[in-house]
Order: sequence, then C-alpha cells, then structure tokens
Amino acid sequence: MSYKKVSLSMIVPVYNSEQYIKKNIFKLYKKIENLNKNFELIIIDDGSSDQTRKILNLLKDNLSKIKLIFLKKNFGKGMAIRRGILKSSGKYIIYYDCDLPYFNKLSKIYNELIKNKNDFVMISREKDKYLKIKKNNLFFIRRNLSYFFNYISNLIIIEGFEDTQAGLKGLKKVHRYKLLKYKTDRFLFDIEIIRIAVKNKLKIKKVYSNSKVEDYNLNYLYKPKFYLNILTDFLFIIFLIFFKKI
Repeated sequence: MSYKKVSLSMIVPVYNSEQYIKKNIFKLYKKIENLNKNFELIIIDDGSSDQTRKILNLLKDNLSKIKLIFLKKNFGKGMAIRRGILKSSGKYIIYYDCDLPYFNKLSKIYNELIKNKNDFVMISREKDKYLKIKKNNLFFIRRNLSYFFNYISNLIIIEGFEDTQAGLKGLKKVHRYKLLKYKTDRFLFDIEIIRIAVKNKLKIKKVYSNSKVEDYNLNYLYKPKFYLNILTDFLFIIFLIFFKKI
C-alpha cells in the first residue's frame, strides 16, 4: 500500500478482546470502506495474553488493508495510540476504541474532520444528562465515575471540556507531531492531547453523543488496577502542568 493511496488511517488499540474482536473488526472494516476506499486500518495489540493476537493474524489474511502492530507487553492505551499514529500514512487519522462506542457517529466524525476548518474532532457526552440509563449497575458506576472525573478535570486541568475520555477522536496528520507530545502512556492521554490542541490554537470540533450500555465493555470496572492507573495518570498530569511540561 503506497503512501499516495492512503487518505484515511483508522487506529484501533486492542487488549484481551478475544470475545468480540473478530465481529467488531469486520463491522468496522465495512463501515470504513463506505467512508473512504483509500484507507488503512492499523490495529495495535497492547500485549494481549488471550487469543486476540491469533485472531488478528487470521483477520489480516482476509482483510487486505489491515496493518498489525504487536507490543511486547501491556504498555497502555496512550502508548498503543502513539505507535499507531506514528505508523499511519493517511492525511486524516481517527483513533477508536475496539468495542466501537458511538458507532453511529463515526461518519459524522469523519465528515467533520475532512472539513478544512477543523483540526481535531472529538466525541463529547457533555450534553448527555444520564436520564435514560438502563438498570445496569456497572454502567451506572461507570457513568458516575466519569461524570465526577470530568468535573474535576474541567476545574483544574482543561476548562471548557466536560468530557475528554470518549473513545472516538480524529485529527489531521499535519498536526500529529504537535499532539504526540503527550507523556501519559495509559488511559488519560486524551486530556493531554486536548490540552496540547488548545495551547496550539487548533480548531476543535465536538460531536455530541449519548452513552448506551451496549457501547461498552465494562469488565475492567472489576479490576482495582484500573482505578490505581487512573489515579496515577491524573496525578502525573497535575505534576506536568505544575512544572509547565504541558
């Protein structure tokens, strides 16, 4: 695949996703073909310990525009995204969680990204008022944790962005080296990217969406390590801001 033929690069980090990765990649691949025929789908396996890697290799044999990157261990989503963006060739870059949240907004993200005036496009759930949450305890916990975190982040890290963590964002390749100056390798790298975009006066477009239970893999909410990583990332970003590193 030559550089000149690639217009859209889709970046998808995956980790221990054997239960749904095959179905989701086929679904996403078909969707991207409808958006732009000149694309590449870059999948970064972030050190999976299940059968995800084996499934990805089989998918690559059937889908010609897939590129695979395998990391030796689990570094974190931020690192996986960084590796994918650095390997990308497209003029437009979208990075997307492998559980495919906000799937019905993917076309909107792409269409807003290719407009000349927009440099960075992101899903935002800040207008989602949590009024139609189904009876799902894990989803309820996740949404309220997200609300609390975004409230604190908006107060002390980056004002004007009440939702930074939605897993669907796009950027123009011309800005990638500016945005890749983020230093957080795990979950909260999005905060740094948005902060950097604001400081560089990039044109940021929000695409509003609501959350649905079926949009998320919620298994990580059982893991204490997840909460420790969130706290560690948050304190690290505060440290970076205090010492004017970002």
